[in-house]
Amino acid sequence: MPDMIRDRSSEFHACCKGGVGGNKDSSVIDLGMGGQQQLMMQSNNATTMEYIESRGQAIDTIESTNAELRQISSQFTQILD
Repeated sequence: MPDMIRDRSSEFHACCKGGVGGNKDSSVIDLGMGGQQQLMMQSNNATTMEYIESRGQAIDTIESTNAELRQISSQFTQILD
């Protein structure tokens, strides 16, 4: 086995046997940068969902206001007739 592959292989086995940071508790997983990116994506998803909900509420408000204005316009038209 070439030295480079043997070195990587031994690093891998040492990591797996010793756990993360030498911690032998196999339930501990170092997520590293991938974990941070995943947390950022979840945070961005939550922010996006909040934004979408607020835009939905704004649309409901606009539709309600338009309905009220149509009713006022109809009443005004009746008064002028």
